[in-house]
Amino acid sequence: MLTKRTKILSSKITNQTILVGARSFLGRKVFSKSGNKVGRVKDLILKKDKLVGFLVKGKKKIFIDMEYVASDSEKAIMLSTDPVIDFIGKQVFDSEGKKIGKVTDLDRKTNANNFNALIVKHKFYSRPIIIPKKDVDVSQENIILNKKFEKK
Repeated sequence: MLTKRTKILSSKITNQTILVGARSFLGRKVFSKSGNKVGRVKDLILKKDKLVGFLVKGKKKIFIDMEYVASDSEKAIMLSTDPVIDFIGKQVFDSEGKKIGKVTDLDRKTNANNFNALIVKHKFYSRPIIIPKKDVDVSQENIILNKKFEKK
């Protein structure tokens, strides 16, 4: 931790008030764009001595890249997006309010915060239903489709 009495030995840093110790990030709460708590920072991830992201422990343990950080304060970090992996476990309803099932997985081509389709099951032993991203209308507490669901 830097104090006023800390002496600086650097040709690039002239003011210690712009410096923040890495330990100060540990334990900070992390919130999604919509204000939902994602978890708390458990570890910082470096690549070639540069901070690239952090490990967050909440319902799930996830790595969040710095590109998704909108702002941070002494107590919390706000993300610029809602993590798509939070869709897992949410209920899915069609546009008429009929319950389709629960999201069990996502079809993702990359590690970016994006998905191609939701994998939904009505019951644990039922066959999975694949719902393309274009059919998803709202995704808050529950996921609502933009059309009536028709079994094939």
